[in-house]
Amino acid sequence: MNEPYNSFKIVKINKSVDILLSDKKSPQKHIIYLSLSSKYGKDHESINEYLNNENQFLPTSQKLNKGKSEFVAINLDEVFYVKDNLMLSNPDFYRKAVLTLKNGIKLKVGIVKTYSKGYERVIDYLNVKDQFIEFVHENQYIHVNKKMIVKVLEVKSE
Repeated sequence: MNEPYNSFKIVKINKSVDILLSDKKSPQKHIIYLSLSSKYGKDHESINEYLNNENQFLPTSQKLNKGKSEFVAINLDEVFYVKDNLMLSNPDFYRKAVLTLKNGIKLKVGIVKTYSKGYERVIDYLNVKDQFIEFVHENQYIHVNKKMIVKVLEVKSE
């Protein structure tokens, strides 16, 4: 079954992402399905909105060899991060930090100004109610599961 939602005739936006799971050493390519409308009333559903809804399992199609894919339901508690494949050009960071994850990976990330209104400190940004927090890593949006973060070191601006 290539498109799990086609049988229901639900129109979705296919979004290519890389997902790092707790049982993998490197991220795997997946397609997630975003709604055409956001509950916030602008544009389509964002990846951050999609990850922080009240569902425990994330429906995806995992890309396999030779262009094939298979439906996979992923437990969000086992996701380290979801990385958007869209490249950003010169993002403007409000704050920078290094995240150390439970698997030992260190991510140098930035908080983009437009997403940090009202958060004067990194600790404020980390303590939002959402399970997944959006950062920028290597000029791509990355949505990190707070349950997988061991420590955060704020990097002072030069």
